[in-house]
Amino acid sequence: MNTRLKRLTKKEHEVLHWLKRGHSNKEIGEKLKRSPCTIKNHISSILQKLEAKDRRQAIIKLMDSARD
Repeated sequence: MNTRLKRLTKKEHEVLHWLKRGHSNKEIGEKLKRSPCTIKNHISSILQKLEAKDRRQAIIKLMDSARD
């Protein structure tokens, strides 16, 4: 696993899982029983840790790490 992915918390991995499937903050929040604002904070943290500029780039980095 990519060292950047290892930096993510369990909850951030869960959020990334749902992001990969194209869910909105609201939908992810409903699935994880968190507010959309909390999900937004998790996504901001994911982007920072993965050094990604947006959701799409974070998902690409996730997919690339699966190939390594």
